[in-house]
Amino acid sequence: MEITIKKQTISLGEIYNISVNGDLAFTASREAFKFGVKLYNLNDQTPIVTIQPVFLTWLAQYNYVFNDNSIGAFEVIRTAFVFDAEAVLKKNNYEIAEHRGRKFTIYKNGQQIAWWRTKMVTFFVGDSATMIADDDCDLDEVLSILLTVEHLKTRKDRQSININFGRLFQSKKFDETWQPKINYFNANSKKPLSY
Repeated sequence: MEITIKKQTISLGEIYNISVNGDLAFTASREAFKFGVKLYNLNDQTPIVTIQPVFLTWLAQYNYVFNDNSIGAFEVIRTAFVFDAEAVLKKNNYEIAEHRGRKFTIYKNGQQIAWWRTKMVTFFVGDSATMIADDDCDLDEVLSILLTVEHLKTRKDRQSININFGRLFQSKKFDETWQPKINYFNANSKKPLSY
């Protein structure tokens, strides 16, 4: 599946429009003077998940509260030369790795389930990213991780023009041969997936 996230900065907050296979399906927002991000189904006012940063920690940490009262946690484990993070959501273990070329990969319980690339140049904290993911992945969990990484990037990209050359070092090599699992009985992708 192809997930596209488009971020707009409005006043002191942010709005994210999230499309799945070309159809707008979710929104997320960070209100002015608030620190967390909330993810919503389109046309629903009850958040699917609330993502809250944890303050007074050396490396970035976030807590998740899902609408079914399950909880999760996200923690950056390395940032000096490589970016690696771990998350535990609904009893699943996730690993997030940044690769050369501004690429990120998500591993669930040791298996790759998604990847995305960030833009090299952004203007006024307006950004977009396209993620390629397995059709059977848990969208709530994958979108929570994607929004958390985007929130981390927003904290440091506050200029009118932001240039991101990516990381020089990486803890894992990006797997160019990985292909997402596709549910052929429900495949309605409008365009082919590509790297």
